[in-house]
Amino acid sequence: MNAQFDVESSFSTLPILLGVKWYFLKQKTHSPYIMIEGGFYNYNFLLNGTAEVDPTIENGETVVLPEIDENGTETMLRISAGYIIFIQKHWFIDASVNYIVLTDAFSVDVPADPEDAEAISGAAETLNYLSLSAGFNYRF
Repeated sequence: MNAQFDVESSFSTLPILLGVKWYFLKQKTHSPYIMIEGGFYNYNFLLNGTAEVDPTIENGETVVLPEIDENGTETMLRISAGYIIFIQKHWFIDASVNYIVLTDAFSVDVPADPEDAEAISGAAETLNYLSLSAGFNYRF
């Protein structure tokens, strides 16, 4: 059986964290640092769409997928290591690598065989990942 999916999905998070940053080997123009933060993240997840069963025939059946609209607040942790370069009195360039832990984050396991739609599954579990960030900072 063939099926064609038309799915719309959005996911957004807003972290609210409190932490400590420790600068070491501080120089006048640059300094490495480590940081640990803990707190909460608010999330919104929306999924809706349709599936057309056997789109190769003219009058294929269209099935409306059940809409998922989830939102909530869960805990998180972020551990970072970075480097700050002082440009001028109040301006800095800041780059860091971050290890992030989200509790009860929804994730989808994609099957090895994309034809096996029954093998697609998801779970609310602890999610760990790395991120890179860089930018300009202004301090008063």
